[in-house]
Amino acid sequence: MLSFSFPCAATIQLLIDCGFDVNAFNLIGDTPLHTLFRTMLDSTLSTVEKILHIFLDTGRLHSDYINRAGKTALDCTSNTHVIELFKRKMNISLKCICATRLNQLNVNYENCLSSDLIDFVKRHKQ
Repeated sequence: MLSFSFPCAATIQLLIDCGFDVNAFNLIGDTPLHTLFRTMLDSTLSTVEKILHIFLDTGRLHSDYINRAGKTALDCTSNTHVIELFKRKMNISLKCICATRLNQLNVNYENCLSSDLIDFVKRHKQ
């Protein structure tokens, strides 16, 4: 008999190996990282750490994406161990820094960028 529990690092790895987008978002704008941090318990800390490494190892994770409530995934946890681990491991790309800065300065970019870039910049609005 197979037994599964949430979160499951092996399942996450399988999904990523099959092309799962680590930056996909649901109806409220949560990414898989938001969901992971929001639903984690202290008892799943080692699994959360494994999944975090899996996400980071893709090289595609945008940990600074915000959901519709304006919160990053890091805003969704109060676990200090995860926060410290995450801060040590994450690297924010220049593209993300620029997107955040455009929003901070209220630059009217919608007439200058492609629709894909507009969506990207909006995902960095805080």
